[in-house]
Amino acid sequence: MSAVVDKLLALANPDAALLYLYVSKHGANIDPFPAMKTLRFTEARLKTAHTALVGAGLAVMANLPPFSQSGGDAIELSQRDGESGFQMLVEECQRRLQKILSTNDMQALSDIYHQMALPEDVIVLLLSYCMEETRVKNGPTRLPTMGQIRREAANWLALGIDCTAAAEAYLAAATEKRSIYSRLLPRLGITGRHPLKTEQEYLSRWYSWGFSDDAIVLAYERTLLKKQSMSWSYCNAILRNWEKKKLFTLAAVEEAERPAAADRTVEEDISWMREFISP
Repeated sequence: MSAVVDKLLALANPDAALLYLYVSKHGANIDPFPAMKTLRFTEARLKTAHTALVGAGLAVMANLPPFSQSGGDAIELSQRDGESGFQMLVEECQRRLQKILSTNDMQALSDIYHQMALPEDVIVLLLSYCMEETRVKNGPTRLPTMGQIRREAANWLALGIDCTAAAEAYLAAATEKRSIYSRLLPRLGITGRHPLKTEQEYLSRWYSWGFSDDAIVLAYERTLLKKQSMSWSYCNAILRNWEKKKLFTLAAVEEAERPAAADRTVEEDISWMREFISP
């Protein structure tokens, strides 16, 4: 046993050590999909960990069967292993997407559940996110495909969104962005479409700087006066200048641009008296 421990320590690979413990409990012939679900490994992580064990002489390549699996196999796997969680996801997807999942759809869902190893509640949140994004971008009656949902799942995994808390935070941020777009875009002359990626990046930047809606609209109006059309880079330059001066609201900009008392005309200085001396 000490020799095995020495080999694992020499690998300095936590995934390999975790996989070795799994193999010790479940046997050398690994069924990859339950293993990925239990360890919360992606297919790539499981293969890398297994390869490390093989290199250290703690496993043999034959212990890891092929990963290829059809949608029909996914259904059979769920029934064979009593995977009520997977079957629940199948039923939930069919209910929300208003269709019976095809073989390719089942394959996509199986990839998300077995290979990407996202928890069931995270997959439900993922489904909600994809449906809302599709509705906003393409119309209220449009629904996402399972292929689109799988691609978004891969994106979530790359962003580290693999638990309920992270998924809920991501959805809350997405909801806030949609709220910003719905109230601000019409004031910037954009209607009837979702903002382009570059436009989203500018808006996110301006809000991260702390600007109010009215300040952004003022910068937009000044851009139109100068450029006769919307120039996002020019508008960004205006706001960048205000950001350096800590002018984040319409009131702050107007106050900063108001002429100093020494620069006012005599007419301006006595204007406050007019209401008292007017007939």
